[in-house]
Formats: sequence, C-alpha cells, structure tokens
Amino acid sequence: MHTRSSLRVVVFAALAACALPLACRSSEQKYASHLDRGLGFENQGKYEEALLEYRNALQIQPSSAEANYRIARTLSEKGKFGDALFFYKEAQRVDPTRSDAALAEAKLVLFQDPARAEELIRNTLEREPDNALAHLRAAELALSKNDTDAALAAVMTAIELDPKDGLYPHNLGVVQQARIRELGTKGQPIPDSLFQAAVDAFQKADQLYGGNVESKLMIARTYLRWNGHEKEVEANLRSAVAYAKEKGSRDEQKKAIRALLDYAALSNNPDLRAWGLEEFVAVDPAAVGAWAELAQEADAQGRSGDAVYQRLLAARPKDVMAYATYAVYLATKGKATEAFAALDDAATKSDDPATALDEKTKLEVQLKQPEQAKATIARLQKEFPDNPRASLAAARLALYENRPADAVSALQRATANSENAEAQLLLSVAELNLGNLEPATAAIDRAISLVPTPMAQMLRQKVAVHAAARDWPAVLQALNKLETATGALAPELRPLLAQGLYETRNPEAGRQVLMRMMTDPATLPTAAVAFAEREGLRDPQTAYTHLEAAQAALPGEPPITAALVHLDLGAHKPDKAMQRLDAALARKEVPALRLLRAQVLASKGDLAGAEADAKRVLEEDPNLPGTADLLVAVYTARGNTDAALRSLESMETAGTLHGGARELLARLYLAHGNEPAARAQFEKALSDTPNLAEAKNGLAFLLASSNTDLDRALTLAQDAQRQLPNAPEVTDTLGYVYLRKGLNEAAIDRFRYALELVPSGATVSPSILYHLGLAYAASGKNQEAMDAFEKALASGTSFPEADAARKELERVRAAGASPSASPS
Repeated sequence: MHTRSSLRVVVFAALAACALPLACRSSEQKYASHLDRGLGFENQGKYEEALLEYRNALQIQPSSAEANYRIARTLSEKGKFGDALFFYKEAQRVDPTRSDAALAEAKLVLFQDPARAEELIRNTLEREPDNALAHLRAAELALSKNDTDAALAAVMTAIELDPKDGLYPHNLGVVQQARIRELGTKGQPIPDSLFQAAVDAFQKADQLYGGNVESKLMIARTYLRWNGHEKEVEANLRSAVAYAKEKGSRDEQKKAIRALLDYAALSNNPDLRAWGLEEFVAVDPAAVGAWAELAQEADAQGRSGDAVYQRLLAARPKDVMAYATYAVYLATKGKATEAFAALDDAATKSDDPATALDEKTKLEVQLKQPEQAKATIARLQKEFPDNPRASLAAARLALYENRPADAVSALQRATANSENAEAQLLLSVAELNLGNLEPATAAIDRAISLVPTPMAQMLRQKVAVHAAARDWPAVLQALNKLETATGALAPELRPLLAQGLYETRNPEAGRQVLMRMMTDPATLPTAAVAFAEREGLRDPQTAYTHLEAAQAALPGEPPITAALVHLDLGAHKPDKAMQRLDAALARKEVPALRLLRAQVLASKGDLAGAEADAKRVLEEDPNLPGTADLLVAVYTARGNTDAALRSLESMETAGTLHGGARELLARLYLAHGNEPAARAQFEKALSDTPNLAEAKNGLAFLLASSNTDLDRALTLAQDAQRQLPNAPEVTDTLGYVYLRKGLNEAAIDRFRYALELVPSGATVSPSILYHLGLAYAASGKNQEAMDAFEKALASGTSFPEADAARKELERVRAAGASPSASPS
C-alpha cells in the first residue's frame, strides 16, 4: 500500500508537470487573443467592445502593463480622462519603464497639473534621452506655459531624433503658429518668413505621412492668418477635400469639408459654401443638418430651399429625422400648420411613427404650445404605450414647464428598458436643475458613450455639469473636447475657459485668454469684468482701461459698474466709488449696486446711510445675498441689535415677514446666542423661499454645530456653494460639515479653498482659520493645526470661537507636532 501510494503521487505529479505548460500556453493564448481582438475593435472605433476585450485580458494577467495601457488609451478616446489617468498610472506602477504610459498621462494633465506633467517628461528623458515623443511632450508643456522659444527647441530636437515621422514636423508647424499668435497678441508685426516656416513644416509632415488631412488643413489655416493669401486658403482646402475623398476615411472627408464650410462662411463665399454642402450630403446622405444648411443657402441665393428638402425626402422617404428637419424649416418660415402636417405624414410614412410624434411634441414645445403638446403626448401614450418616446416627450414638456422632478421620473421610465442618448442628455439637464450633480454627471457620460460622435449640445452639458461641481480639470477637458468638435469655443464659454485655467493654477494662460477676449468687442464686457476680478489688484491700469472701454460700449451695465467700484476701493478711492454708484443708480435702480453702495457707506463709517440702503435692498430684492450679513454688522456696530430684533419680531407676529427678513431675524438671533430660534427662522425662510442660499448656509452650519442630521446639512451646504461658489463663508460651512462627518481631508481642502477665495487685501475670517486648525488636528497634523490656531488668534479680529481656539492650541502644543507633519 505504501508503494502504491507513493507511485500514485509520482504519477499525479508527473501529470501535473505536463499539464501546467499547456495551461500556461492556453492562458497566454487567451490573453493575446483578447488583446488582438481589442485592437481590432479599437481601430474600428468600437471602444466599448475594445474595453471589454482589454478588461478580459487584464483579468487573465492582472499585472499586465500592456492591458492597463490599452484600457487607458481606449478610455481617453471615449473622453473618460479621469478613468484613463488611473490606468495609465497602473501601467507605470506595474512597469516603471513604460514611457508610453508616462507620456500619455503627461498629455492628459498638461493644463490641470503641469508640475506632474513636467515630472513625467523629465523622468522619461532622464531614462531615454533619445525619446522623440518625450521631447514633443516637453514642447507641448512649454506651449501650455506660452514659452514658444522652449517649445521650438524641444520640437526641433524631436525632429532630429526621428526625422522620418510626420508627427514632429506637424507639431513644428503648431509651434510656429503659436509664435504667430504670440506676436499678434502683442501687436507686433509678423514676418512673412514665420508664416512660410509654418507652411513648410506642415507640408513636410504631409509628405512624410504620405498624405495627411490634418496637415493639409493646417496649411490652409496658416494661410488664413497670412494677409493676401486668400487664394491659397481655398486651394488647400479644396485639395484637402479631394485627398480625403480619394484616400481618407469617412470621418476625415467630413472633417475636411467642415473646414471648407467654415472658411466659406468666414469669407462670405456662398458659392463655395453651397459646393461644400453638396459634397457633405454626398458623403453622408443621412446628415439632415447639412441638408438643412443647404436649404438655407439655397434660400439665401434666391433658389428654393423647399426643393432641397424635397430632394432629401425623395432620397430618404422613411427617415423620420428628414421629416422632422423639414418641419422645423417650415415652422421658421411661419408655416406651422404645414410643419405639423409634415410630422403627421412622418407618423404614417416613416419607419418610426413614435419618434415622429415625439418630434411633433418637441416642435410644439419650441413654438410655446404646451396644450397642443399635451394632446400629442396623450396620443403617443395611447398608440405607443410601451415606447420610451412617450416618456421622453412627457419629460421634455416637464422641463419646459419647470418641473424637473417630473422630468426625472419620466426619463427614468424612458431609459428603464432601452438606451437612448437624448433621454440621458435630458436626464442630465433635469438632475442638474435639481442640483443632483452625481446623477447629472453619470447621465451625460452615458449619453456621450451611446453615440459615435458626441453632439455639441452633449459636450456643452458636460461642461455645465463639471462647472457646477467646480471640477475645473474636468471642465478644461470638456471644453477642449467641445472646441475640437466644433472648431471654436462659443464666446459665452471663453470666460469659463479662463476661470478653469485660473482655478487649476495656470494664471498666465487664463490671463492670455482674457486678453484675447478683450480685443473682441463682442466679448470685451464679460472679459473686462473677469480680468478686473482676477488681475485688478496686480494690474489695475489694464483693468481700468478695458472696463472703461466696456462701459463706453454698454453704459450703465451693472457688472461693469461694480467692477469699477471694486477697483476704486482697492485703490483707496471710496469717494470715486460713490460717484460711480450714485451716477449708475440715478440712471436705474439696481439692488445689487444699492447693496454695494451700502457696503461703501459702511466702510466710510456712515452706518445710518448704510442701514438705509441695505433696508431698501431687503425690500426690493429680499433674496440678494449679503444683505442680511451687512445689516447685522451695521446693527452690531451701532449697538442697536436689540431694537432691530424687536422690530423684526413684531413683523413676525403681524405676519408680514418675508424670506429675506426672516434670514435677517435668524442672524440677529445668532448674534444673541439663541441658536434654536435662529434655526427655526432659517427653516421658515427656506419654507417661504426655497432658493435662499445664505439661509441654506446658515441652517447647514447650525445642524453641523449641533451634530444633527449631517446628511441634510451636507445637502444644504452643497446647494449653497453651488449658488454662491465664490463666497468664502459658504465654502467654510461645507468644510465644517465634512469635518463633523469625519471627512477630515475633504474638510481641509474646503477650508484652504475658502482662504483662497478671500479677496486680496480683505480681512481673512479667523473662524475659517480656526476650523482649518480643527481639521488639521483631527488628521493628526499638529504642526499645521498650531499654525492655523496661531494665525486665527493673531488676526486682531474678535470671533466667537476665540476661547476654544486657545484651548485647542494648548492641547496640540502639549501633544507636540506630528513627526510627519510639515508646515503649510
């Protein structure tokens, strides 16, 4: 028995030894097969399928740097940059020598984290000094910092290292274009040799690529900036279109034609535009938007736009969107009856009658005919009760009638059993209107993932969601995607670009955006106000110059007046500020300017005048933020808080107290230390006026202070910050709620951000410093906590938590600085 057992063990061991190599080979083959299939899908633009294959490969080999890298690359193509960053970092963690992953990560973080990008590029060059792509990334980083000399040197090195790859001369052309823009911004003459250098670089790239649509288009764009070269622009655009039709992909053909159409519009060349539109519909007959533009062009040239639509309907007789676009055309011509008839035709002739009826409700809403829309929705629900279009139509009407909660319910039904990009887009809009940022983000991301090429409307919604969340790196990425998709950012989005650059600690790039905007009369007013807010203290003369130019173009515009007043106050010219405000208010009563006048009066010591102005604001615009705070400060300074409290309590008894006055009453109760009464008044104020941001902020702080209903406190604080994103005290409250919930790092981040929001030259609230000290202490960072408490106590300003701050300071001093802490 012993011999048999031993023999059996030996046999099993031998069999296992033989089987293991086979298993390993099978595992390797499956891994390689998943990677190969994934690459095939990726090359076809089928990114969801590619991701599935790459994730399967990663399951087989969890430590595969290649699988991590490919997942990251595919996520980047889908626009999911945050997720892509994780996998690029994983690829580097698994294999620190993966320069491709490091350089891809550097590309993604160039703007929001230039220090990280620089580190990645530097490390790669130390390891691989001959890596041409690393030198190209160095050039891109230099361009992001507006250092065109360094960018030029880096890209020339890349060309020397890899002279046969068209990528590098193409980017040399990009650098030359940046040098052209730089000289133009500075108002300096641009030598013809610089234009020619850019053209030569793109032509060389085109040659090395063996033909490249993007390089050909960049040649045309260079000629577009070069005075006297209009013929070369059109010739090169036509050449790009011809090449794309012969050898390019369908997407490249459309891209080339779009560029030609943009130039035709810019140069006011209707014949070229008509030719380009004919080319576009030939490439993509389903592009009903191009047909619509072709019809518009035909009408403009005295031909028949209706005839163009008849061609479309003849070519696509069952395409519901062809009928829908025709209906919109008829409606714009004042032919609403014919428009609705066309959609009724679509309900019987097209291959999607439910969508036809949904499009009819959409047009009815656009034409402000809600009752007719309700009737069409009823028909849609009766004839197609299980079709998601019925719920989609109901949601659209709910959004029109400002019923976002009803819209969410309808859209959840619409998406319960089938995916629909438009439904997800509308769901994101509805959730954002409700202030629900996480579901709004998830919905717009899902909408974008459901279409091969996101619509501009989707990308704009993504920008809006990230801006509401103050996720500035994501805002910049979304704006970049939008600009790539549309060719240029809309003027109203450029201030957001500048803000994103400032918020991600790239102020020079933000300044350049605002400077360019101030050269355009259409964007001068907005840019001048933003420039004054961001750069007024550092460069008051430039701020004054552009604000005064903006005021000359738009006399009496309140934001411009307010910006000038703030500059006056920063220059210690309160009398000048008062003159501006009096002149503006003489033209038109504006509560925000009246409140600003009250603040100026208070700063000059005229407390009676400040009180009179603030009370007037409270009557005219009780929801205006800052009024209650100012009145409490004035009453406190005048020593008449008791009288003010009695007066408001009398109004409460008489039932004449409105939301803004209730908020003031709550703050006066707080000043008297009566927190329960203050909380009751905040609750009543929000019941009367649900959007009172400062009441939300006050109630959130009281709930957090009493450690009561912290989830509600968090919701209120987040809502208040969305409404007042630049208010330090509101950001401080959100941090305090995080602190009470034990989210110490999140609290530290909010308190530090609140300090950043305090305007230059203004007094920093010692309460914020005290709260920051508490958060540091809770995180075990005693040295940082001591610094914060000491700054709070040394501020020279009294604050309610001063005694508590002294006790906390003594406690952390006794505990000693944490070994790992470093002063902030």
